[in-house]
Amino acid sequence: MTRARLTWSAGVSPATLSSRKKCRRDAGAPRARVTWATILFLLVLLIPRPGSGCGPEWSPTLFALPDRPDHPEDFARGELGVVRPSFDRRYLVVAYRALAGVPLDPAQQQGALKEWNQQLHRVWPSQPSDAQKVWFAARSRVTGVPPLDRIETFAEAHEFESYLNCPDDAFATAARTLDDRIGRYGAGNADVREWIAGQEAVFANCVAARRPRLSDCRGEFLCAQSR
Repeated sequence: MTRARLTWSAGVSPATLSSRKKCRRDAGAPRARVTWATILFLLVLLIPRPGSGCGPEWSPTLFALPDRPDHPEDFARGELGVVRPSFDRRYLVVAYRALAGVPLDPAQQQGALKEWNQQLHRVWPSQPSDAQKVWFAARSRVTGVPPLDRIETFAEAHEFESYLNCPDDAFATAARTLDDRIGRYGAGNADVREWIAGQEAVFANCVAARRPRLSDCRGEFLCAQSR
């Protein structure tokens, strides 16, 4: 008996068998697509990506401070204890003077303690410094100059890092120079106003790295500043 006859006798036609074989072949396609999708998803997860190096951080057990003395008051008086080479230089200078026989006097001790405390509890200034106020008062004497009450002095070095880019000496020097300009040329002089604009371009560089230059070179002191 032939295969076609056996199939017919079982009540199944050759066309039905052919369609079943095709269905079995097609049934594997969705599984293959799912498998490749899973592989691609895992590859995406395994590709290294840059990330932040922060944390998790745990406080270590410290038996001695690595960068400063445990008792700064005693240290400032010359009672050094164990001086570690990893101390900040501000402490090593005091230790050097004590060991050289030239300890700090009481006034110097108070000044050192004040500076050390400021370094340990540094906060962002919320108000302009006294030197900035002097600069603001000096520039307010010149006619036609808009008022100013704030200058940012910290520049960003890196993520979560900044540094003081314009210290108070910069504002004190600018105020003295402006007083001299006003005394020589007058508070209404256009070159004096131009000089203020150039100086404020310099102060704008406290937080943004750009090279300030005056738009026009008029007068001896303006040309000297624009170079």
